[in-house]
Amino acid sequence: MSVQYAVPEAAYTLTSAERDGLPAIAMLNLAYNDFEQCADYPWLLSLTIQLGRQTDNGLPTDDEAVVLNRAEDAIEAALAKITPFHHIARQSWNGQRVLDYYVQRGDEAQACLERLAKSGVLERKLETSVKCDPKWASWLPMLRSFD
Repeated sequence: MSVQYAVPEAAYTLTSAERDGLPAIAMLNLAYNDFEQCADYPWLLSLTIQLGRQTDNGLPTDDEAVVLNRAEDAIEAALAKITPFHHIARQSWNGQRVLDYYVQRGDEAQACLERLAKSGVLERKLETSVKCDPKWASWLPMLRSFD
């Protein structure tokens, strides 16, 4: 059974930059620029997926993107059973994909995703971290810079 909650209509922007001499691509959800319920989702859940196949410059190949999209769908389906969540960003750089979410129940979400990773469903190595960030200080400045 999925958890029900209000989610702003997604407003993604694609941006690119260079980090340590390698290209970095990020998809940011600008729908959260003025989100008023940040304190209700105080945990920043960051997930790092190691790429199985990458280009010479560390970005996912087209085939790898398919695997990553399946993994992201599985992650979000698992999260939906545990806690309300808000997808903030997806980044690709240096042989990894990083997904960032704000959630209500950080420890439960992290434990759920660690079990999912051990199951082999994701097809790739997953590392999780969770930190308390009730003012969304890790992401709001970046999101608001696109206003």
